[in-house]
Amino acid sequence: MFYATISDKFMSKATRLFNSSNMDIFHELIQNARRAGAGTVHINYDNNNKRYILWDNGKGVEKAADLLTLGESNWDSETQRKEDPAGMGIFSLASRPCRIASRDWYVDLTPDHFAGQLEITPMPQGRIEGTVISFDAEEETYNYELKDELKYYPLLILINGEILETKPFIDPSLPSTEYKGLKIQLFKERNYARSSEVNFHGLTLNHSFSLPGKEHWFNIDVDDCPELELVLPARKELIQNEFLKDLSIHLRKLVFEYYLNEPHNFKFSEYTEAQELGIELDEAIPQLKSLADRELRYLEDLRNPAFLYGADECDEITLFNHQSPHQVDFVMSNSSMRGYSWYDALPLHNVEEFDTENFKVTFEDSDLVLTFDYMFKREFYSIEDLDIFVKDTKKTSRGDLDRRIEASLHTSFMDSEGNDHEGDYYAYFDEAVACLLDKIYDKDW
Repeated sequence: MFYATISDKFMSKATRLFNSSNMDIFHELIQNARRAGAGTVHINYDNNNKRYILWDNGKGVEKAADLLTLGESNWDSETQRKEDPAGMGIFSLASRPCRIASRDWYVDLTPDHFAGQLEITPMPQGRIEGTVISFDAEEETYNYELKDELKYYPLLILINGEILETKPFIDPSLPSTEYKGLKIQLFKERNYARSSEVNFHGLTLNHSFSLPGKEHWFNIDVDDCPELELVLPARKELIQNEFLKDLSIHLRKLVFEYYLNEPHNFKFSEYTEAQELGIELDEAIPQLKSLADRELRYLEDLRNPAFLYGADECDEITLFNHQSPHQVDFVMSNSSMRGYSWYDALPLHNVEEFDTENFKVTFEDSDLVLTFDYMFKREFYSIEDLDIFVKDTKKTSRGDLDRRIEASLHTSFMDSEGNDHEGDYYAYFDEAVACLLDKIYDKDW
């Protein structure tokens, strides 16, 4: 029988607990200042000596040994309960020479001191307010980086004497909710996906929650939520525990509730999930991609929308612009929408119902008609995959016909922004046109 323990060799690795960037150090020292009751933090860069100097007006540290005992945290019980301090933050300095001064003592430290290889001897000094920490830094961090990283701390922060403009993480002008010690705001932006952001008393981290739709994210402000655990020591990730699972479900519910009186395009499985959570939504907006141009269309804007040839098995089919005798606009299947009444009600046509002659690309300025086969599989490998018929009631030069056919083929595969879908289409079209013209001009017109 035995207990887990820590090897004596662990201290030798103390210099590798943090990545030792200037920003990591600022976050750790400012968090300590906040916990110590500081209202103001000064950050100054001494360009002559290549050192940063950070001073806070908190209550200071009584003993240097308390600060430099790895894993030891002497914060008050309320701070311990709410934030679970790791007692490791000061070790963000472990890879650099530094000086720590507080109250009536100071220590000069090197990486060997932090690694437990050299004895630490505090030196006396005249009593000072708060804590002053200086550390070597070959390069000064840009002010705009500091302003962006430190903007949510609830402190007055001055950078080289200039007041840093801070702001609340939760926008008071927007709706927010609370959940077990967290303040939460939902954001939505069409066609834009981003991670949610969590604010731990000024230190922010990103986390990708699984949310309905693709355009939602949350800002989550930690107030008093010890159940939300962060990976130590740097607190840059959330720990996957039962609370995080519960929070994820709650966030999904908030997204569904937002759409109680709003149109949505949730998958049918998400729609039924909302019902199971007690949220009765309207069905998703009836819209699918057109097979003709692969653009998303509202079904109400189409002529008798329908699927073609078991569309679930033919997602890579592209139909050219056509004139159907049935006046049908074919749409691409989307299995995630199966289950909605409007989706299940769409008719399914088999390709044998249609005559190839009726699928046409017609030039408006001539009586030349290029008639394509019903479908063109994008995973083609040979010229035989494309069946093209040409009819012309007047004599046309080969060069003119070459240009007109190539223009038609190229236009048919251009997207809405004028870009061809696949780079090898150019080469394929050249081959197709050459083969087609050979067939045409071998015939007796």
